[in-house]
Amino acid sequence: RDQLRIERDEALHRVDELKQQRAQLLARASGLELEIAELNEQITQYREQLRTLADERIDLQTKYDRLIAQHEALRNERDQLQRRLQENGQQPPVVDEERINALKQMVDELTEQRNQLERELNQTRTAMALLEDDLEKARKEAEEAVHKVATYQVENPELLMGLVQELRTPMTSIIGYVDLLLGESAGILGEMQRKFLQRVAANVNRLASMLDDLVHLTELDTGQFVMEPEPVDVIQLIENALTNATTQFREKALTVHLNLQEDLPSIRADRDALTQVIGQLLTNAYLVSPHGTEIFITARRDHVQLTDESEPVDALYVAVEDRGGGIAPEDEPRVFARKYKAEHPLIQGLGDTGVGLSVARALIEAHGGKLWLEIKRDVGSIFCFALPYIEANNSTETLEQTTEG
Repeated sequence: RDQLRIERDEALHRVDELKQQRAQLLARASGLELEIAELNEQITQYREQLRTLADERIDLQTKYDRLIAQHEALRNERDQLQRRLQENGQQPPVVDEERINALKQMVDELTEQRNQLERELNQTRTAMALLEDDLEKARKEAEEAVHKVATYQVENPELLMGLVQELRTPMTSIIGYVDLLLGESAGILGEMQRKFLQRVAANVNRLASMLDDLVHLTELDTGQFVMEPEPVDVIQLIENALTNATTQFREKALTVHLNLQEDLPSIRADRDALTQVIGQLLTNAYLVSPHGTEIFITARRDHVQLTDESEPVDALYVAVEDRGGGIAPEDEPRVFARKYKAEHPLIQGLGDTGVGLSVARALIEAHGGKLWLEIKRDVGSIFCFALPYIEANNSTETLEQTTEG
């Protein structure tokens, strides 16, 4: 009886702890939402201030140039008149120095105003840089929060899904407004403004990708992941992924080489899962690639050995190769580990620092396929995956059995 009481007290204590953890996680998610909204508002204000200052500077520069031209024209006219009078043996008349001095004073005043605007622009740019640092800190805090939430995914899957949905709402809004601004629907952007917005978009998209990884990992671990196989054009998925990554690739001046089989047949697979895998491999290649290097993407129909015991089968083969220097042999076992960088040091030559590659491998294996790594020492890495071409009348059953297994 006493033992039962002790167990009951321990259970109640555990419930209280879980409630406290849930409250803390909800508070952290709410705080992140408010902070992102506040930072987004500050970006809007600074953008408007930069646009106003830029317009004022253009107006002042126009006035300044006009007065300089008038000033030079008057001086030239005076000099010409003086030369003509001297050539004719006449004394030059008294020059209207007052008018010239007035013009000079106006030029000096406009010069000071222009310098003041330059100082204000520099101050605003500095403030934008500080804001970018704040966004980076918020992104890191969000990453840590996601990592903490992941430790409760087995005990609290409903809580985890709720938090993800709460985080997705403000991120979707931020992505929409940033895309709108980058499209210059709200006005012409300067080079620095565009650069800041591109960084914001990249960070928010990275955070959204982390949340997708977490959702897929939770669904796979809890048996809630349900595939919806359909004919998928892999070439189209690759092209869509590259279109979405155009801004990031352009920022690092990366060159993408495509080797895509033209008559590649469609494959029956879960479209969202395959999109997630391709996006993850491209993200890893982008993150690890030095500025101005190359990325190679291959997609073809081939015979691939999916397991050590099986014979090669007719399969879709996709590979993404980078020039990130490769991965050391001792680090290979950790490439697909479900660990965040807070628990393990960074892997040299690997761009992914979370569970993205682990999720990608799990999704491919759920299709009965294989995802593996090939390394070119001191050159780069090749992430490859293969999916078997399955007959249409057996594909749905095979995928469901693979998922349940």
